[in-house]
Amino acid sequence: MTTYRIALHRDEKPKPRKRRINGVEFVVATPPSYLPDGLAYEYDEEDGILRILFQYLGNAEKAVRQEGGEKVSFLVGENSQKLLAVEIQVDHKGEELSSVRIVVTDQVPKALQRVRAGSQVVKDNYGIAGKALREHGAEIASTVCQ
Repeated sequence: MTTYRIALHRDEKPKPRKRRINGVEFVVATPPSYLPDGLAYEYDEEDGILRILFQYLGNAEKAVRQEGGEKVSFLVGENSQKLLAVEIQVDHKGEELSSVRIVVTDQVPKALQRVRAGSQVVKDNYGIAGKALREHGAEIASTVCQ
């Protein structure tokens, strides 16, 4: 199994937001540890799973599985809730490129929007991950359909 890597650029960071709590104004920003630096992906032919792993600054944490819909699972940080990985069940290696690409570029980002729970920082993290999948989905899907 070959692992492929894509560097992600942090040019489009979420903008800091101002919040007023009890008359005191705070500036809330997404910390760098929630912004993926890159992603890696691999296709496990034996299990029929396309795995997309998000890479971050800082230490790794224990992952918790969340269902993301038909054939899609998310692994999120147990404490941070940031997206660590996406696993997509692929029927077989010969599956049509277009159907795998649709799952990666369309269905997974939509599922991320549905499961966006928690703080604005987690929502920002899922939004950035979804954008990366839409931008690089064709390349990722081609791994399965070679």
